[in-house]
Amino acid sequence: MIDVASPSDYRIVAEQDGLIQATYKDWVVLCTADRRRYLDWIARLIAQKNLHPLKEFKKSYRDQVALIEPMNERVIYKVSRRERFILQKHLMTFFKDSEAFATLKSARRLQQKGMKEIYHPFMALEKRRWNMVQETILLYDYVEGQDCIEYGEKSFPWVIEALKKCHAMGCRHSDAKPRNFIVQNDRVLMIDSRFKRNVMGRFGEYCDFITLVDNLPEVGKYIKFNKRNLPYLAAKTYRVIKQNNNVRRFKQALRAKRSRRFELEQSHSL
Repeated sequence: MIDVASPSDYRIVAEQDGLIQATYKDWVVLCTADRRRYLDWIARLIAQKNLHPLKEFKKSYRDQVALIEPMNERVIYKVSRRERFILQKHLMTFFKDSEAFATLKSARRLQQKGMKEIYHPFMALEKRRWNMVQETILLYDYVEGQDCIEYGEKSFPWVIEALKKCHAMGCRHSDAKPRNFIVQNDRVLMIDSRFKRNVMGRFGEYCDFITLVDNLPEVGKYIKFNKRNLPYLAAKTYRVIKQNNNVRRFKQALRAKRSRRFELEQSHSL
């Protein structure tokens, strides 16, 4: 089986502002110009063969995340199917970018504004059917280091400053858990975020900080909340509802149903 794409296999559609858009079979590819060489890996990435993962972090019906080392570079390889299995997300992709494309574009926009506290996605692939996303692949540089819990309390102010800087640039993390803040060379890098535009203002900012404090109470003494503030009260209420046992059981049932559907699809494809 051929697992490396030649220039004749893929077609470059556009190249602008340091981004290359290409097509390969029924996939669309977005790649930063400095990683153009990864276009030759398209076939291998899609087929998920001969990648020789060094470590698997996650494997489920929604996501597959692994550490690979193509061309002697440590890279995180993330396959996502959540936009196919979660109905509301699936329908919305008819009107907008896939999460992989949006993540790459958002991270690049923040980096161009001078944001250095974020990870570096450099390639995204998406496959659509009837103009709705079926599967995506995202590649980004592996960030080595300790998370803020492992590193210790010295890193907590760095975490808060990184979040504040992200908010000041009009974005939010959306999953501000301690494991997603990696300390490297006395600074924090935020990972595993789509850096979505914060259209909810202070409510969105409070959601990030409340998630962080709920998972790492010790960081709370470095944050001053105005607990009579309406956006804070709304964010806290939203968090309480999400943590409700009945809501959790409902979500678990949905995940189990989607997982069975994925396993059924896999068995039919064999």
